Amino acid sequence: MKEKRIFNLCFDNKHIVFYCGASQDDIVQLVQLDRVVYEEEHLVPLSRIKSWNDKNNKIYCVAKEIESNKIIAYIGMFPLKERTFMDALRIDFDETKITPDDIDCYEKSKMYYLYINSVVVAPEYKSNFLIYKNIFACFFEFVVDLTQDDIFISDACGRATSEEGIKQCKSFLRMQEVANDDKSGLRIFHAKLFPVSMRLPFDVGKKIHKLYTEKYACMA
Repeated sequence: MKEKRIFNLCFDNKHIVFYCGASQDDIVQLVQLDRVVYEEEHLVPLSRIKSWNDKNNKIYCVAKEIESNKIIAYIGMFPLKERTFMDALRIDFDETKITPDDIDCYEKSKMYYLYINSVVVAPEYKSNFLIYKNIFACFFEFVVDLTQDDIFISDACGRATSEEGIKQCKSFLRMQEVANDDKSGLRIFHAKLFPVSMRLPFDVGKKIHKLYTEKYACMA
């Protein structure tokens, strides 16, 4: 899939483009960024991530610095088969074992279970709220784009072990905590979109709420 440019952001003499649809070069950079921010036990081999992207090339929203052609942030958003999604709500789920067979491909007039597997921002941009705001806005715009093909998300979930990840699940994705593990610090979050159980941030969040509410009303 050709990358879809959502919007551009300019600050401090830098130009950042946000889009959905990672290229092969982007995938290599995503893995390199993972090595900077994640512990070894959470790293996924490049070959596995390429196989995920080959199965569905709409599983990453990306922020790239134009001048350096460098990926500075991304969101991983996997439409999973129902059985795998339900497994993701369990403490013992290992996302590094996700296979291409576990990932769905988007088709018109269908509903999906979405697993937010990663929200990563390069260390040098960690304190920049604009990067967080716009990478999530890019993700929400993608959700709106799906509705044009009558594609909707019935449920979404995310897992977090850091305070930052917990904040993202609560504040940006408006999910509810459904499980936790004191030993590892893992907390699992879930949101049901039919009927819509949360109000997402930003203007695009309001648009999603309206579109999903209208869809649910038609289905009722």
